[in-house]
Amino acid sequence: MMESTVEVFVDARKAFTWKGDQETVERIFEAFTRAAENVGLTERQYADNCVDHLVRLGVLSNDPAGRELQVIGVLWHIFRSKSENPDLPGRLASYVGAADFTVDLHETKVEGGVEVAFNIIVSPHGAGLA
Repeated sequence: MMESTVEVFVDARKAFTWKGDQETVERIFEAFTRAAENVGLTERQYADNCVDHLVRLGVLSNDPAGRELQVIGVLWHIFRSKSENPDLPGRLASYVGAADFTVDLHETKVEGGVEVAFNIIVSPHGAGLA
């Protein structure tokens, strides 16, 4: 299976790099569902917490288990996102193995508070995607 590389940055500072294929993404979705259920949150709530923690602190957790869950939560958020490229319709998870992803997370002020914005660049592997 073809792999994709996901490089994640927080305010242009590298946070982590992940490599994996479609099968691995499916396992991430399954594991993350169970992890969220174990702490009594929805997947979206748990992923939001993982992303928020990374953006506010700028680094991953020091605890290995916490770090792994945090990475999975951030990846869950990324792969569940819809592509904003009209040539690549659907969720980004559909393009794992066919493209690499560069993601920069940053806080954006909105009315009533702050939210995390995702700037995602999708780089197709070959002529099959444009």
